[in-house]
Amino acid sequence: MGSLKLGDKNTGWNEPKILIKLWRIKVSYKNYMAAITLINKNKNLITSDSLIGQFPQNMTNIVLAEKELCLKLPDSYKNFLNDFGKMAFGGEYIDGLDDKEEFQNYRSSNIICNTLEERNTNTDPKFPSSFVVIYDLGNGEKYCLDTAQMNAEGECPVVG
Repeated sequence: MGSLKLGDKNTGWNEPKILIKLWRIKVSYKNYMAAITLINKNKNLITSDSLIGQFPQNMTNIVLAEKELCLKLPDSYKNFLNDFGKMAFGGEYIDGLDDKEEFQNYRSSNIICNTLEERNTNTDPKFPSSFVVIYDLGNGEKYCLDTAQMNAEGECPVVG
C-alpha cells in the first residue's frame, strides 16, 4: 500500500478500493466494516456503473445458497450478502447473489453460477468443493473463499 494512510484526504478512489481489496484478500468482520464505512463516507464517488446495495439478500436466500453449494459461508461474507448481495465500486468487484426473487435463475457474476460452473468444468485437477468463487479476473485466475479453513471466528481465507 506504499505511503497511503487511511483517512488521507488526497486518496480519492484509492482508499475505498484498497479496503475492498483488503477485505477480498483477508476476509474478516473488521475489514468488512472498515470497507463499508469508507464506502459510506465516499458516496460522492459512486457512479452509474457502481453496484452498491442493489441486490441485498435475506437470510433465507443466503441459507439456500449455502445448501446449493453444500457449505457454510463466512460470517462477514453473509453480512456482505445481506447488506449488498454483490458489489462493484471503483473498478473493484466482489461477486455475491442477485435476482433474489428467482433464486434458481441466477445469472453470471454470482457465487452459485460461478462456483458450480467451476466444479462442473474443472475436474482435472478437481475444483475444491470447499471453494466459493467471489471474483473472476476473466483470465482464468479467480479469488475464492476457502471454507474448509474456517476459523473460530467464523471466517476463512481467500485464495487465488
